[in-house]
Amino acid sequence: MASEIGIGKSIDHDNPFIDDQRIILNDDGYYWHLYPYFENAKIVQEYELIDLYGDCEVEGKELSSLEKQLYKCLNDIDKKNDTWKVLTGWREFKAEGNEIYHEVEKSKMVKLINQFHKFISIAKNKNLKLICIGD
Repeated sequence: MASEIGIGKSIDHDNPFIDDQRIILNDDGYYWHLYPYFENAKIVQEYELIDLYGDCEVEGKELSSLEKQLYKCLNDIDKKNDTWKVLTGWREFKAEGNEIYHEVEKSKMVKLINQFHKFISIAKNKNLKLICIGD
């Protein structure tokens, strides 16, 4: 399970990306730490903004909303230790003791968020979109 994120014009093209630069999000602590910020950035509530399983385009006001949420995330993690654990799922069923956690490193999270900010800036300046291709 992964989402490949890049900059492009439309998800409907054979090659939707304008270049080889990508962000790869996996089913791990990095994605699940960012997930609430992705959800808070949504303007249209009927779909996932950035999904490990589906495809989407992020454009216009949602790009700006995502940008703001990622700055909020940077501010929030500034107060965290150098590493922390993020709940990423459960074994068999949701219950205490069945939690699955993955460790996240602050330096890697900051680098990932900065990569998102770079992509968002390019997309906004060139009137393009973030293209997300899920598994």
